[in-house]
Amino acid sequence: MSKVLEHSDALGDETDKLKKNAEGAAVADQAKKAFASTEAGLIDDVRQLTKEIEKQNDALLTNSERLNIKAKEDLRGLQKRRADLTQELATARENEKRSNDAPGDPEGAWLSAASPHRELLPTLRPG
Repeated sequence: MSKVLEHSDALGDETDKLKKNAEGAAVADQAKKAFASTEAGLIDDVRQLTKEIEKQNDALLTNSERLNIKAKEDLRGLQKRRADLTQELATARENEKRSNDAPGDPEGAWLSAASPHRELLPTLRPG
């Protein structure tokens, strides 16, 4: 029976501690609300908001820096591709000009000795 009473006393003590803790938290909340309406509380609130805005700005800056780096990489890739295509076009135009400038050839100027299609020549000759 004494253990039951001890347990009851311990339970009562813990309940009292929790009650005091809750009362203390309520007082702290009231104090925070009262402080928030003072000049010092408003200044503190503005400082906290400023810190949050600065964090958000830093995050946005970091994201935009990443996007800028990616855009620059994409641009370099496109510029290289454009240069490659420009070279291919110049080569094709040179080949066309050479083909057009070649003297008439009944077998076709495209079947020159350097042509990879030279092996087709015997199949194209009449009979």
